Amino acid sequence: MPTYTFKSYFEEVVEPNLVNPEVCRVVLKEMDEIVQQRIPLAIRKFAPAKDSELNTRLRGNLGEWNGFPFVCCDNEASFWLYELCKEGYDKGCLTKSIQERAIPVARKSIAGELRDFSQTTFSLRLTFPAQEAGWKLAHLFRASPSGTTFTTLSPSARFYRNLCPMNFYLSPKPKRNDFRWVDFEGKCRGDEFAEADEFNSYIIFKVGAYYSTLWEEFVKRVGVDVDSFLVKLSQRFNQDSELETKLWIEFGEVKTANKVNPINGVGHAGAVQRTATRFWVKQVDYDELVASPTKQLVITVQGGKGKKVHPSGVYVIPNNIARQFIRGKMDDLNWQKHLDFKQASIPTELREYFHRR
Repeated sequence: MPTYTFKSYFEEVVEPNLVNPEVCRVVLKEMDEIVQQRIPLAIRKFAPAKDSELNTRLRGNLGEWNGFPFVCCDNEASFWLYELCKEGYDKGCLTKSIQERAIPVARKSIAGELRDFSQTTFSLRLTFPAQEAGWKLAHLFRASPSGTTFTTLSPSARFYRNLCPMNFYLSPKPKRNDFRWVDFEGKCRGDEFAEADEFNSYIIFKVGAYYSTLWEEFVKRVGVDVDSFLVKLSQRFNQDSELETKLWIEFGEVKTANKVNPINGVGHAGAVQRTATRFWVKQVDYDELVASPTKQLVITVQGGKGKKVHPSGVYVIPNNIARQFIRGKMDDLNWQKHLDFKQASIPTELREYFHRR
């Protein structure tokens, strides 16, 4: 059972999996435009007020409040966007997916749901590499705080909480793990630490410093008054610089697929990693492999079935083999123009390094 201090957990598990600040900047600007243009806002489902005519439990159905159209969803929308951001976000993808009603809103549905967002692009039983490896995507500021309504937390604030990648971090799935951790009072607890105020306040403290002024822009949009206690709690780590090494957490080993964990800092600590829908390498991958000759290249492929679709699985490629392969592509016109190489099938030279799922 791995044991971490709060500090080491952030450095080894959370920080390597945070979305790049420049990607967050692009997504945040796009989200602002979605709000301004009154494009439907993807928010987490929540229990409506007793006297409300809005059904905010139904996923995939359009609603409207004070001129803001919205669609309720589960965590699939957040996980989907997280994977896109880690892969290298294409500007406009979120907007287009909402407009085409193709954003994933659930893994399974009940009667009356998905009337407006019909899952035309994504399967209901959508899964992601991090999920398969035993991780869930947690939100720093809760996407759907209990006891709130649209009056206390607006649709736009819920939208930013739900989908802004600065609000995401990875945490072990509770159903696969036993938890033990110590709170501010020195009490050993067994509940899920990602749902605890003490732990979230610490991650807020660290992530705020990581994203710097961009974090300040995000916080302005999320109705932080609802969670002001978390911000106050986070100040304790400023007041006591040793607190982050005094508090600790333990959890059971996270299950992996094919003995390969695609998450940075967990199964392949220090690897050069990428998630894509096909085989894909970039100049930045090569540069990092050259700079760090002990690192492997790990590519997680979210593929599918069919002759022209790359199968799902994970490449685990030794550093020298990866560099040799990439050098062989650098004379190609596409590489010289785009500084990358993509292939919708398994490269013959790398078949032995690919693990199917």
